[in-house]
Amino acid sequence: MIGELYGYEISRENLYDLFILPSDKVYDALDKTKLVYRADSRDPEIKRFYLVMQQQNGSLLVAEVYDSMGPIRTRWLFALKKLKGNGDESVNELPDNKKDIAGFAGEKLSVRQEIMLPDFIYDGNDPLDKLVYATETEKYSRPQEGFTVVAPKIHGSYEEDGYLKVFVTTYFATYKLYDNVLDIMTAGVVPSAITFKKDGSGSYIPEKHEQSGDGADWEPSIRKFCTMPVSGKEIPGLADEIIHHYGNHDDIRNLHYENLSRHLKAKGIYNAVLYNSRGEVEFIMSGKKTE
Repeated sequence: MIGELYGYEISRENLYDLFILPSDKVYDALDKTKLVYRADSRDPEIKRFYLVMQQQNGSLLVAEVYDSMGPIRTRWLFALKKLKGNGDESVNELPDNKKDIAGFAGEKLSVRQEIMLPDFIYDGNDPLDKLVYATETEKYSRPQEGFTVVAPKIHGSYEEDGYLKVFVTTYFATYKLYDNVLDIMTAGVVPSAITFKKDGSGSYIPEKHEQSGDGADWEPSIRKFCTMPVSGKEIPGLADEIIHHYGNHDDIRNLHYENLSRHLKAKGIYNAVLYNSRGEVEFIMSGKKTE
């Protein structure tokens, strides 16, 4: 739930800082802003807030601002409209007092519609791939940050005394989809060792998930987990392979976008675009359903 709108004092420079490398169009819109209002989430677990900006000509813009990790960031700026009857009618003015603003906030407002999608599901037949995809999707799934797509590279799998240990590097990302525009929320490339235990029915149950460390601990952590699942014996050459692959992981980057495309098409979406922080096209798919 979103709280009431209230007047928000913010300098032009600080308003610019909320946007990641804004385009000239965004700068132009911000320069024409005369009043800013803010609405916070009523749920403290949702780390975001909304800014409604009234332009000099009376039109309104809304920005969804994320405050979950690192710098506060805004990626999207939308025109704001009020629904009336069967058609949209542009809003020309916000009331002057807080009470009326709160009443206005209760109106049905239309912004670019978010399309809710589930996480990607691997639909292949390889049992090891299926096991790894399911485990990594569960590991990186963040429903509040949208839907998750993973692309794992399996470097090797080793069985010992009822345990299976799989070594992977996974390219993961979470997305939100607004009409046909994708917004990437979280992303990463992480080497891991996943240990499974075989149960009485022959199924493998995840028991341990070891990830590479950060900074100076990154390489030592990979070498530390490149061992057999029970005896702990080092697996010769495996750590070097994982480290070398990390330096050029175009294969899983490409696989990730293939999985993203496959996922969108499976959900009936055939046109979508993703822009990077510089405003360049990072991913695009365009077409129609084949009969």
